[in-house]
Amino acid sequence: MNAQPLQGIHVLVTRPRFASDKLAHELAKVGATAEVFPCIDLEPTTVDKARANNLLDASDVVIVTSVNALTPLDNTVLLPRAPRYFAIGAATFDALVTRGLEPLPYQEQARFTSESLLSHPELQSVAGKQVVIITGENSRALLADELCQRGATVQLLETYRRVCPSDPPVALIANWTVDVSVITSVETLVNCKALLGESGWRFFCQTPLCVISPTVADKARELGYDREIIVAGNASNTKLIAALVSWRENHERKPAG
Repeated sequence: MNAQPLQGIHVLVTRPRFASDKLAHELAKVGATAEVFPCIDLEPTTVDKARANNLLDASDVVIVTSVNALTPLDNTVLLPRAPRYFAIGAATFDALVTRGLEPLPYQEQARFTSESLLSHPELQSVAGKQVVIITGENSRALLADELCQRGATVQLLETYRRVCPSDPPVALIANWTVDVSVITSVETLVNCKALLGESGWRFFCQTPLCVISPTVADKARELGYDREIIVAGNASNTKLIAALVSWRENHERKPAG
């Protein structure tokens, strides 16, 4: 087995800075060079501490949509142990465990999506339950809407907002060496197109693209991208790198001409 299966590959990494740096570190282990170009920034909101504590203390179920949503509450809000906790994604699950909580077993949420979480047996009968969703501003409404349809009272605790960076990547566009781009959300993709401008977007559209879901792939097509799209299946670094390794292996196996 090749210990560095992505040797020589330049990967455009577009996550928020701290997440991009983590992915870049993992890519380096398998031989890839990361071109770090954050297309989304995260800012904490001003959380009303009294409201947050009241909501959580009265809750039966707490759903945490990401580590990004959880981190702003550190040193501000004490998460009670009584509610049933659910996490979307392995990193979120681990973050709750690190904080001394016991989220529902992660393997039942293996697809990292709101849709898969909504299929959890313990969320089928929530009529009369108080549910708090810890999330970011302007996040998908699917969880809240569906749980309300099932009879729950749902409150959002929005702890961060996503913003588009302001600086265009002049050097990246002037010396485009990217072999494959990684995009992990629709919002990141839209920001990427805006930041790259017309000339940079042309380069982007000539480069293979790795995304986390068919939803992001569909948005790329809508924006005019018509090259190869690799769908990783979820947003974990492990899945993204596995998808990139598979992509490269498949290309190397293709006969020339």
